[in-house]
Amino acid sequence: MLLMKAVRLFEFGGPEKLVYGVDIRSGDSLRLIRDFTASEGVDAAVELTGQSDLMRLCIDALRLGGTFCPVGGELLEIPLRVIDMVSKELNVHGIRGATWNDQRVVAELLAKRRISMPIHAILPLSKVAQAHAMLETGTDLVGRILLHPWDV
Repeated sequence: MLLMKAVRLFEFGGPEKLVYGVDIRSGDSLRLIRDFTASEGVDAAVELTGQSDLMRLCIDALRLGGTFCPVGGELLEIPLRVIDMVSKELNVHGIRGATWNDQRVVAELLAKRRISMPIHAILPLSKVAQAHAMLETGTDLVGRILLHPWDV
C-alpha cells in the first residue's frame, strides 16, 4: 500500500517536482532520506500530525539552512534544541492559517490550472463515517476526500 502511495505522489508531483516517500515504520527513515539526498538533507519538512518523533525526524532530515514547518498538533513542546538552530542554520516557519490574500492567490492559481489538488474520493455526505475511516486507516490516500451534500 505504501508503495502505491509513493507512486501516486510521484505521478502527482511529476519529475520536475520530485516527491519521495519513506515508510517511517521501517526504523531507518533518516538513513533512507540521507541516502536519497546524498547526505545533504531535505530543503524543507512539513509536519502535520504534531507527533514528537515525526517532528524530530523532520528536523534531523533537514539540510543546512533547511526549513521546518510544524503545522498540526497540540504539543506543549517542540523537540527543537538550540543546537539544531545553530548547527543547521535552521529556519522555522509556523503556519496559523491562510489569510484572505493567500486564499485569493490559490484560487487564481487553481483557475489558471497552474496548481491542482488531487482528489482521492468523492462520497455522499451520508458516508461521512466512511470518509473518516479512510483518513484514519488509508495508507494509500493521496489527495482530498470530498463529501457531496446533495447525494445520498
